[in-house]
Amino acid sequence: MKIKNMLIGIVMILGSLKSYAQKVDTTKRKDDPHMHMHRHIRQRLNIDSAKAEQVNTVQEKYKMGITRAVSDRKLTDGQRRLAIDSLMREKNGKLGKMLTPEQQSKIIPSTEMKKETTSEKKKP
Repeated sequence: MKIKNMLIGIVMILGSLKSYAQKVDTTKRKDDPHMHMHRHIRQRLNIDSAKAEQVNTVQEKYKMGITRAVSDRKLTDGQRRLAIDSLMREKNGKLGKMLTPEQQSKIIPSTEMKKETTSEKKKP
């Protein structure tokens, strides 16, 4: 009888407690891919939010340009490659003006960095 009363008491106490679930944090918009990338850039490069936004904007424009160049069926493969190379140089030039060489090495792929240096050596 004592055990039965204790169990009933425990069930009543546990049943009367409110359960709290984690609430979605809507202020940080964590699910937004743009904000996710912004946060990633800010943390990886150790820069402020304004500069991270600028870097993110440059990269987004680059991605849109690449998408346009790849999907444009009027371009030959050579023209497409030239368009992509031009977009890459433009992006890396803008990032070069915003970031230190150390930060650039963290965000610009090494293959692009090598391509930039080899194309600069070929110019007279």
